[in-house]
Amino acid sequence: MSSPDIDAGKPVPSQARQIEQIHFDGIDARVFRGASPDVFIAFEPPEAKPFVSAGLKTPPEELVAFVNERLPSIRDMRAEMIRHFSKTNSLECRFQTGDVAYLLGRPFMIRVYPEDSSRKLRHAARGRGNTTVTVHADISLVNIFVIQVGSYDQRRLTFMKWASAVFAKNAQMIVDQASSMAGITDKVPGKVQTRPMRGRLVRLDPIRHVVWMSEDLLAFPPICIGYAFMNEMARELAPLADGGAMPEERERAKDAHDAFVERGCPSWRRAKEILDAENSPYRRQ
Repeated sequence: MSSPDIDAGKPVPSQARQIEQIHFDGIDARVFRGASPDVFIAFEPPEAKPFVSAGLKTPPEELVAFVNERLPSIRDMRAEMIRHFSKTNSLECRFQTGDVAYLLGRPFMIRVYPEDSSRKLRHAARGRGNTTVTVHADISLVNIFVIQVGSYDQRRLTFMKWASAVFAKNAQMIVDQASSMAGITDKVPGKVQTRPMRGRLVRLDPIRHVVWMSEDLLAFPPICIGYAFMNEMARELAPLADGGAMPEERERAKDAHDAFVERGCPSWRRAKEILDAENSPYRRQ
């Protein structure tokens, strides 16, 4: 059944039985459902195209109400993002107001404020703050407070301070799940820690009892983190054959390697495609 026309800008479900998208202000926001019960809206640059993430059992009318309650903030953020990208041809994130930075595959719009304006937030819906960042998870907004608004380094470091903590917590959960699925929990050298790294996305450090995770993975979806971890574990537990091996040996080793990675990351092929894509939006920050 097709949806009725919108009334006074209020969103309505595009299908009566199974909501697939929410229509408002002449645009369609696609609905993506997953295992997490959390509901949020986010915006893809440069057109500020919205999408909604929700749980598998979230009722359609609840999603419509969710968007309707946040329409003023949604309109304000879309206008700000569109205005920002109308002034540049680059999608690279410079952590300026209107820019988009990705965290675990999710786009967050950024607003930058001088430190002394921290009490003057616009549309501060369900905020959670500390000395440098306020996060509005429901609308995928990160407010950054810096001493020098014009300093790229300050803006980036402030964002990374918050994002790295979120990334580390989630990376640990992903590693725990992948290692459990693969049956290698006892082979993992230790807990996950994150840091900037060159060349490798994951390093195993049995001496320090650490799984080092590169901050370069921070922007990518969770399946990419799981794949990077399992691929590194495979170096030790299911290595590829060296260059001197016979073709049949190399093929058998590769099959064993791929099967090992798949045990802990069933979607590893898709994850590899995302990581290998040179024009990926996750590489813009």
